[in-house]
Amino acid sequence: MKRAEKYDPDSYASFVQRKESVYLTVFPTQSRLCNQFAFVKTPLVNGTASINLRPSFSFPFIKPPNSTGT
Repeated sequence: MKRAEKYDPDSYASFVQRKESVYLTVFPTQSRLCNQFAFVKTPLVNGTASINLRPSFSFPFIKPPNSTGT
């Protein structure tokens, strides 16, 4: 919680002090498939507030085979 207060004081204040639900985007989602998914309410609760996170994942990059024939 100390890191949350230090790096995102607005969300920290909303969740801890005002007991409001917060929506966090932990990883960049712009132009990614995970941006199409809805936020998921986590079981971590603070009174009536909750933390909502968006699933974040990426597909592995598979290096194509060498096609030089050697």
